[in-house]
Amino acid sequence: MHGSYIGVKGEAIYIPPPACIPVDTCGAGDAYASGILYGILRGASDLKGIGLLAAQVAAVVVGQQGTRLRVKDADRLAESFEFHLDNLEFCSDAGTDQVPNL
Repeated sequence: MHGSYIGVKGEAIYIPPPACIPVDTCGAGDAYASGILYGILRGASDLKGIGLLAAQVAAVVVGQQGTRLRVKDADRLAESFEFHLDNLEFCSDAGTDQVPNL
């Protein structure tokens, strides 16, 4: 409810919370982590943008009973990811087997 922080190399990046009416917090951390990993694996280097995507995934999970996303919610998130990823900065080494040095 208060947002989150992503810490990288001694810097804390604040991620504001998306609008959400909490129903069940089970799975919220896993959902957030999946959003972070998705952004990194897609090659995005804008941590604020990645964090906003992660927070949105977690908000969808928190706003429902149980941890499984409904198909319509997963589709909506996927469309949101495509839009946001198009607007994020990407690492120059994306597509290699090297993990970006964030």
